[in-house]
Parts: sequence; C-alpha cells; structure tokens
Amino acid sequence: MTAQHTPGPWRLTTLPEGRWVEVYGGHPEDDVAQAVGVPNARLIAAAPELLEALERISAIGEWLDDDQDVFAACYRTWVIEARAAIAKAKGGRE
Repeated sequence: MTAQHTPGPWRLTTLPEGRWVEVYGGHPEDDVAQAVGVPNARLIAAAPELLEALERISAIGEWLDDDQDVFAACYRTWVIEARAAIAKAKGGRE
C-alpha cells in the first residue's frame, strides 16, 4: 500500500480559544485535523511516527520462525497486532 495521508512529521498549534488544537503537516496549509484537547491532538500528531514504528515492528515477522522460544512468540503476537494497526491506519485489512 502507498501512503494516502499527509506525510509527517505533524505539529500542533493551539487555537486562541485554548480548547481546540490544530494538527498540521509539513506546511501551514496542510491542516490534518482539529482536536478538542491537547492529549487527543498529541496522539493525532504522533500518527506518522507511530505508523513508521509499527511498520518496523512488522518487518520483524519476516525472520521469526515457528521453532523459536516463548520470547519469539511474544514478538509474533506484537507483529500481528502491528500489522492490524497498520492496515487500519492505511484504510485496509490485515
């Protein structure tokens, strides 16, 4: 899949009213989202980096084989969860 979103990094700008926070892409005209409250906006602003991190975790699954130990089993679970989150972020299914 190719990215269908505004490329990161994204940044926050608190509007004068104080409650609303806007999230911008690389340019001020790249209005990505508006959120109520800074915690929500921080999560939105972190989305490109979170997606990139999940894609790196997902790549681990390529070298895990079924004969490895319990620690590897945890990694396999994380890889499955990362791939599901990636698919959701990109608008598709795992």
